[in-house]
Amino acid sequence: MADLYFSTLIAPVLEFYSVRYSKHTVTSPTAIKAITDGLPEGVSTVVILSGDTLIFELLNRMQSTKRPALVLIPTGTGNGLASSLCKPLPPNDLIRGAFHTFLHGISRPLPGFVVKFSPGAHLLGEVIPDRELKGTVVTSWGFHASLVADASTPGIQSSGTEKFQIAAKQNLTPSLHAYRGTISIVRPGSTVWEEIEDTNGEGHFYLVVTGVSNLEPAFTISPAANGVDGILRIIYFGVGDVEGAEGVMGVMRAVYDGGKHVSVPGVRYQTVDGVKIHVKEAEEKWRRVCVDGAVVTLEEDGWLEITRHQGWADVVYKSRFDD
Repeated sequence: MADLYFSTLIAPVLEFYSVRYSKHTVTSPTAIKAITDGLPEGVSTVVILSGDTLIFELLNRMQSTKRPALVLIPTGTGNGLASSLCKPLPPNDLIRGAFHTFLHGISRPLPGFVVKFSPGAHLLGEVIPDRELKGTVVTSWGFHASLVADASTPGIQSSGTEKFQIAAKQNLTPSLHAYRGTISIVRPGSTVWEEIEDTNGEGHFYLVVTGVSNLEPAFTISPAANGVDGILRIIYFGVGDVEGAEGVMGVMRAVYDGGKHVSVPGVRYQTVDGVKIHVKEAEEKWRRVCVDGAVVTLEEDGWLEITRHQGWADVVYKSRFDD
């Protein structure tokens, strides 16, 4: 799909305007490193035909002396960043919206967040350099993280959004898992950490930390967000806040209904400057967290801390003709 969009949409425009460019096909993490090493110092433009995870890999392998302007042509599964910035109407017309932005968009800073980890955290079986990752879309623990992790396992042969539907069903039956640990937040302008307690001690279930509005075109997880103001918000509910699997699916249906879940009783939606998660699970599968589609596994008694960051790149955003 990426090759098709490049050859039919992007390349003809670049060639018409005599833009010099080099094309790279990413087949491994080594290829990402070669691309970032080849970027010039200072400002450059990178057209990315991919989903969120490739953007994540690019930013985490890029030297601090380089600051590219990213042009997003979404060809992944969720495409949260592009879905939030391009705001296609209708939602399923994301490519048209992204191409319009490619032609007429303006560049502005892309904010993000930093996730710091406990010493034993692993990404793809390897220790995380400096125990720190950069992100622009989402960090999660609980149902969302388990869904993302399970959808990428060999046991699920489907592709696209269908694999997430299968993973969701697996994580909702036979009963909801009560995720054990402590979640603390810092409100904007404060330095005091406040713990989010699970209702009736029944365990946590869903925690998403994000600065974007959508995780896919129709999945409006944070309706107050615009993706470029640098504001982080949490979406949270525990096992005791919903009536089993049907209650969870009711919240998810409300997400797809324009983000109406933020008004569902039991769902917590608020602005934060930071989040700490201290996981207290013996079984490894419940210690997985998601950062922009990448799955990090914590050690027993492991933790992570998420804080806002002004970002490491710019992004071509909206159209100069939009209001």
